[in-house]
Amino acid sequence: MTVPRTASRRRKGLRLHTNRIGREEITHYDSLPVTTVPRTIADVALEGLAEELVEQAVREAVQKGLATPPVLLAAAQTRSPRVTRLIARAL
Repeated sequence: MTVPRTASRRRKGLRLHTNRIGREEITHYDSLPVTTVPRTIADVALEGLAEELVEQAVREAVQKGLATPPVLLAAAQTRSPRVTRLIARAL
């Protein structure tokens, strides 16, 4: 779970990461603020989620209209060349 740098990092049973989260990277799910689909996919790819799961997430996000290829690639490019290659391959 990624939280803003100002948030407390002590949560039992959760592994929290801090990072800057831009307003454009936040959406809401049942009134709970969460990161957007492209941001979330890029983050989990960077943290080492199995490549096949990242690729599946990318394909499903596009198929379900939750993200477009250009937006997914833009999010990937803010992380690392490896994440960019992984997401580009899935597209």
